[in-house]
Amino acid sequence: MDNLKKFLPSPAHPLFLPNVLLCIGLSVYFILFSFWTVNRSVGWIATGWDDGIYNQLMFNSLHGRWFESSLEMNEIGVTRLGQHFTPAIALLLPI
Repeated sequence: MDNLKKFLPSPAHPLFLPNVLLCIGLSVYFILFSFWTVNRSVGWIATGWDDGIYNQLMFNSLHGRWFESSLEMNEIGVTRLGQHFTPAIALLLPI
């Protein structure tokens, strides 16, 4: 606990209030934009090409067709991992 106190400023420190306000502002920003983004995706109003690719990757991966996307398949049948190596998507599948 003493090690943690070295990194946290005391309330009397001149930068305490700006740091607290910054953390509150970042939290509000994160919550609002997360809510907005999820609502756009659920309501099918998201207009980005990448949104469709990622939605299809998640759906196909959950149904046994790992990292397949008809939006990115070319004539030789390369999956998403063949074009963009993004294995971190697999970590999001259980969510």
